[in-house]
Amino acid sequence: MINTIDDAKVSAVIYSIAETAKSNNLKPYNYFELLLTEIPKRMEDTNLDFLEDILP
Repeated sequence: MINTIDDAKVSAVIYSIAETAKSNNLKPYNYFELLLTEIPKRMEDTNLDFLEDILP
């Protein structure tokens, strides 16, 4: 259940990512798994170019 505006924003972002994955013929579960494994590996990087490689 959504209790705050911040929760609603987070839900909207997650839904948007899932729908974007689907519209690019990706499986949302697999795409979230990729994001959640690759982004933490690069948390210390100041160069964000790697994001282009994982965006649909």
